[in-house]
Amino acid sequence: MHPAYEDDVLRKLTAADRTDLSRRLTVIENELDAGLSGSHQARELFITITACASVILIPWIAVLPTLLPATHAVTHWREVWVGFDITLAIMLACTAWLAIRRRQVVVLVAFGTGTLLVCDAWFDLMTAASGWDRVLSIGSSVLEVSLAGILFNTARLFFHYTAHSSGSPDAGGIAELLDRSRGALKGLPPGLERLSLPRVIKQHRASR
Repeated sequence: MHPAYEDDVLRKLTAADRTDLSRRLTVIENELDAGLSGSHQARELFITITACASVILIPWIAVLPTLLPATHAVTHWREVWVGFDITLAIMLACTAWLAIRRRQVVVLVAFGTGTLLVCDAWFDLMTAASGWDRVLSIGSSVLEVSLAGILFNTARLFFHYTAHSSGSPDAGGIAELLDRSRGALKGLPPGLERLSLPRVIKQHRASR
């Protein structure tokens, strides 16, 4: 055993130092269980893949305007939009159901639903014909982006409360936070029996 880990040495630590040491050991243990420490192979592979993908996209985006035609006839046009809207409806329903059930995983689902709403608004605007079709697309896009903003903010607030209830994401480790996401919401401010966004925002401001 390393001399720094001897019992006599540990006894000489202050209470704050022992608490900090315990927290750091818990973080390391959870990271090892999640494969985020040690050789860091999984983490480094993930970073390498995502970084390379983002770099490769830069020249591809620069070349794409010269390769693609201004207009293009596509097949299965109806199926594309109907399938996308079905997916969006399912995601919205899942977000509402998870909010009613007060499950922490609503953070991830709400963020994913908001992303789909932004994508829907973008493609609505870009594929709309002139005239009333464009007007309706602009109106629906404003509503979709507004709803996406609400979902993003709600996800942020719930993540804040989830992290706060466990001390912080680092205090319990990422693995513990993901494991907790399958359970019920804990650590919410008083008066949030019903997941009302105005209540969440009001309580969040009052806690600052």
